[in-house]
Amino acid sequence: MALRAALGRYHFTAPLLDGRVPGPALELASFSSILEPIRAMCRELAYDLCEMPLVTYLLARERGAAFTALPVFVLRRFPQLTMYTNTRTGSPGELAGKRGGARAYSDTTGTWSRGILAEMHGVGPMEWLVTDEEHVPDWPLPAGVRRDPSADVVAMLASGELALTLNIPSGSNPRDLPPDVRRLLPDEAVAAWYERTGVFPQSHTVVVRDELLDAAPALFDAFQAARLVGLRELLDEGPSAPWEHELHAYLGLLCHDPAPYGLEANRSGLERLVRYSREQGIISSEPKVDDVFASVG
Repeated sequence: MALRAALGRYHFTAPLLDGRVPGPALELASFSSILEPIRAMCRELAYDLCEMPLVTYLLARERGAAFTALPVFVLRRFPQLTMYTNTRTGSPGELAGKRGGARAYSDTTGTWSRGILAEMHGVGPMEWLVTDEEHVPDWPLPAGVRRDPSADVVAMLASGELALTLNIPSGSNPRDLPPDVRRLLPDEAVAAWYERTGVFPQSHTVVVRDELLDAAPALFDAFQAARLVGLRELLDEGPSAPWEHELHAYLGLLCHDPAPYGLEANRSGLERLVRYSREQGIISSEPKVDDVFASVG
């Protein structure tokens, strides 16, 4: 029987979705945004196999979700490239105590961003305005976080009501931002982070319903085969998805295997993200990464 699957199409997944690499049979869901199946998986266990942001997964898992992640990371981002401030802000250290904006508080890119700002740039606690719902239902926002779906974070950033936003609204073109809005960090911040940590931040994993974990080894092998085909195609054809542009641009900085799968090759980054998630009040403890990923690879 085919596994009901919801996966985004990237260079690393397309060879599997198209059937160009062997693997378990998949019945692929259609959707307009990957956020739709992510929320359906968290709320209704709607699929057998589903792409999922890592922090969403950690939060859902802590709250008893009956699925387990494979150590495959189909999406990665350098969050240094998505942070915006205004011309009133000087150094990142001036942000402490001010208010920032984000799509959702448990957003994985946002969690990486806050952790990196604290670790690399000394940014202390801030208040947060979020504009979207969290993927995991009925999760109470931490103190100092307020939701306003109608907020225009770009306008608030330009006016000075916000000192920082961790991502501009989907579909916005950074070239069209108001003149008072600018990137918080220079491109060199990516190199400084990577040279210090060796981490290309993991963003999305793939989860499997717990009762189907017998299929995890075959699924991991299929995702791994697709990644290797996709990496060759990325080098030959150039990037398509946004994170692939980042990967392509920083290939000279990254190690010989720039976006590996498997737990050991990703342990440092995953342990950091678990720690950031606990420090930011998203999860209440720091589980060992071996305990939250399927033992494959």
